[in-house]
Amino acid sequence: MDLSALERSVRSLETSLDSIEFWITASTFLVVVGLVVEYWFPLRELLEAFKKRPPFPWKKFAEMIGGVLVTLGVAGELLFQSRASKEADHHSFD
Repeated sequence: MDLSALERSVRSLETSLDSIEFWITASTFLVVVGLVVEYWFPLRELLEAFKKRPPFPWKKFAEMIGGVLVTLGVAGELLFQSRASKEADHHSFD
């Protein structure tokens, strides 16, 4: 394969990856929004129960902590994916 054919193949692959990257980012964003919506009211209930303590609302806390951690983790993935994408665009072949 000559150099120009290889460059065309690389550009084609980059274009394909850009399209997939958009859908991955959009899907991850929807997951973050869905998790926030799902846990918003239970989190508010936990905060209200915490204000009325003692006793500490351990059961409610245990019910919520997993969802909150998953939401933060997925939001972090979205943030770092976005940064990696910008870095890759900066270093792509011209």
